[in-house]
Formats: sequence, structure tokens, C-alpha cells
Amino acid sequence: MTIQLTEWDGSRYLQTREDVGLYLTACFTEGGSDAALLAQALDDIARSTGLAQLALESGIDAHELAQSLSPGEGPSFDAVLKLVSMLGLQFRIEPCAA
Repeated sequence: MTIQLTEWDGSRYLQTREDVGLYLTACFTEGGSDAALLAQALDDIARSTGLAQLALESGIDAHELAQSLSPGEGPSFDAVLKLVSMLGLQFRIEPCAA
């Protein structure tokens, strides 16, 4: 019996604003200091929403947005803030548990 594996694509499961918020929260909670994980999460969100539409709404050039979210590139904090705001989300900072 052969098992076929496919690469998991988070963008396929993000259908609502709540999904996006929960996904991004989980990524920050589990890997808050892992910039690559957070960039991948933002890329998943951008692809689930439509990169061209996000770029238009956020005022970021589509090519620049795609490049800033591509693996190996760290998105600028400005791009992250624009995307989060455009998605109707907000950052919350809380003290870490002691």
C-alpha cells in the first residue's frame, strides 16, 4: 500500500475573518519569535484572500507584497501592520506567563 502525501496549504482553510484571526493568533502564540513561520502565515492569509485584492486594499504594490511574503524574505513591519489592519484584525500584546 502506497501512501500519498501532499504539502499542507494553510490558505485552503482560511475562509472567514475569524479563521484568519485564529490562525494568525496561533502562529504568534506557537512561534512568536519565528519570523519565517509568521511570514508563511501572512503568505497563507494573502493567498486565501487574493494577493491582488490585498495589494489593492492595502496600498502595497502586488509584486512588492508577494516578494515581502515569499520564503526567505522577512516582511517589513509596515507591510505586516497594513495587512493586519486591512484584514480587520489588531495586534494585542500581553505579558508572557512567568
